[in-house]
Amino acid sequence: MFRLSSILLAFITILPLCLAQRPENISICDFYTPSILGENTASNQLLLITIWVNTFVLGNYTTPNIGIPVHGFATPEIYNGTEIALLPYFTGAYNSTNLGGNAGVSKLFLDDGGPVPVLKNMSSNGNTSSAQYQVFNHIYQYFGSIIGCSLQGSPDFPSYQGRTSMYEVHKFMDLDILQMTYFINLVDTAASSLGISLDDASTIGTSLNRAFNTRCASPISISNIDAPSELQSICIAPDCPLDPDNNCSAYPLDGLALAPVNITDNVTVTTGGNGSTIGVPLLLDLLWGLRWIWILNLILLVEN
Repeated sequence: MFRLSSILLAFITILPLCLAQRPENISICDFYTPSILGENTASNQLLLITIWVNTFVLGNYTTPNIGIPVHGFATPEIYNGTEIALLPYFTGAYNSTNLGGNAGVSKLFLDDGGPVPVLKNMSSNGNTSSAQYQVFNHIYQYFGSIIGCSLQGSPDFPSYQGRTSMYEVHKFMDLDILQMTYFINLVDTAASSLGISLDDASTIGTSLNRAFNTRCASPISISNIDAPSELQSICIAPDCPLDPDNNCSAYPLDGLALAPVNITDNVTVTTGGNGSTIGVPLLLDLLWGLRWIWILNLILLVEN
């Protein structure tokens, strides 16, 4: 009886979100913030985006959650028969970060608490000069702009402060079509798990695919981002589909990707008596990955 009551209560709670249809003149952010969090304020808009982003990073970890499972890219996942592992781009395992030079560099982005503050609906432990604080907050700000948070730009939810050309941000990552499509699907599923309708989540995914998931796309401006038309292609590996309105000559190397160097090939430590070696950055990556897995498994154990 208790189980049936719990199911009915959950259904009654979720039903208004499922039945409500967003008017075309109201943005996704402005419609779902009060529906999910009770009041449309700048701080609640930021909280909605924070939970959304942290969910597609970690997987399901908090409420609101209407029961749609989300894996999160903090741990590897098999997608279309291929293992996708995006965490190494954040641990310094690859020379894939653009700091303004002609080649990517290794950079640890999880330098202020790792998953612990993220599990508490935060970006980091609060060190505003840390890479973790900056990268997570830039992602919150960017996605807030993408789904039209009208109260963004206040002290409670600042406008996007990062680099506005997504090609420039990602150009040394060599992301392929499987990685990009996997990530965008995660973004969609995480949105749906919070109570955003499948149609609106699909709208988000369609926008991301059009803007970022083709090769050699002509310069465009992104809605609600204060910047001129710029290069935005993120998927630039050889298997990425060529944009219908392509302009490869606008990109360095005619839009060809530079594959990031795995720096574990150059720095090694002997492990065990068999003489096998493992790169120091890869070892750190594995430790960070195990830490994420351990914390997530602990939470699931407690909740069950």
